[in-house]
Amino acid sequence: MIRSRSDLYTRTNQIIIDGSIFACSIAVAYALGFEGVPEWLYLKQFLLWLPYLLAARLFINWRLGIHRFSPPCISLFDAISIGRSLSVFTLLLLGLRLFYPPWAI
Repeated sequence: MIRSRSDLYTRTNQIIIDGSIFACSIAVAYALGFEGVPEWLYLKQFLLWLPYLLAARLFINWRLGIHRFSPPCISLFDAISIGRSLSVFTLLLLGLRLFYPPWAI
């Protein structure tokens, strides 16, 4: 398949979109946890953690091969792989939350 320069479904665009969606979902989850905009200390904590969370999420997607999927044509196998990628990162975050004291995170 030959791609034109105006093709929106490039791997770079997919990584940018994935990162943006993940960053927005983390921001919304953080805001919901505080029932609105958190205090400056917690907002600073969020801004400190966001690049690390984003890098880890994109790394796991890359490591599990999610970046190779073509967005318009996703099969059931691809959906299961995406779910596995989401599960790995969610379990990693859950483990951090359960095994480290709140003041250390």
